[in-house]
Amino acid sequence: MRRDPNHPYGQIGSACSDEDLATAEALGTDRWADLVPFTPLQPGYAESRHHFFDVSGFGRVTHLRLNMFPDGGIARLRVHGRVSPNWDTMAASAEVDLCSVLNGGLGISCSNRHFGVPGNLLGIGRGVNMGDGWETARHLHRPPVLVMGADGNIKDLESDWAVIQLGAIGTVHRVQIDTAHFKGNFPESCRVDACYEPNHQDQAFEGDACAQRKWVPLLPRTKLGADRIVDFTVAAGEVMHAGPISHVRLSIFPDGGISRLRLFGTREPEKGGALRSRL
Repeated sequence: MRRDPNHPYGQIGSACSDEDLATAEALGTDRWADLVPFTPLQPGYAESRHHFFDVSGFGRVTHLRLNMFPDGGIARLRVHGRVSPNWDTMAASAEVDLCSVLNGGLGISCSNRHFGVPGNLLGIGRGVNMGDGWETARHLHRPPVLVMGADGNIKDLESDWAVIQLGAIGTVHRVQIDTAHFKGNFPESCRVDACYEPNHQDQAFEGDACAQRKWVPLLPRTKLGADRIVDFTVAAGEVMHAGPISHVRLSIFPDGGISRLRLFGTREPEKGGALRSRL
């Protein structure tokens, strides 16, 4: 094949050169697996522009290649799945945020999601506004008179809860609660419980079934404040030794919003490492 400046595509020929073959080989086309097979698309009208494809049988992937035939335009590509970090590149003794979305953490259920979903608790960085956190609707049956208990918390309050699946089985050493942007609507207090039940499906943590899990205290009920980050540690005696865990349940009293939940600790590779994927 040779370059021809008079040819509209700049080259003519009847066969590939060694350089062309090497370039094609470098693409590694034979090593790509079909995630979605060849599928006709519809025009970009409102009633036909969205296309959804279920995918199963694939594990962790790092790159996607979108092919379109023969040419034309595609407005957006969305790929829904679960973050699955390569834990082999990280020392098991390294402290990580076990519930961060970047490490595969997942919000799987809650008692109320009126103003925000529990998955928001695991987001990157601090929340940009109240809508970037988990906030519940107000309970209608608050006690007419608030009575302080001996532990410093208000007695007889209703509560809401959210369940988080960790990205990997691990032991938590530090709990961080961030109420960024929640100034008049932060919870009076919160509690974090934990369990080691990595083989249960999500349904086991929904509704009444959630209470049947073997929860143990991780962070006892603790006062919260407005628009601030607070750390609780094992070293200070604030966080309990719960051992290797797979899930946590964050309870807030009586309701309100929390922007971020961080669970810093170390992985337990001998317990199976990363938790079940949902790709």
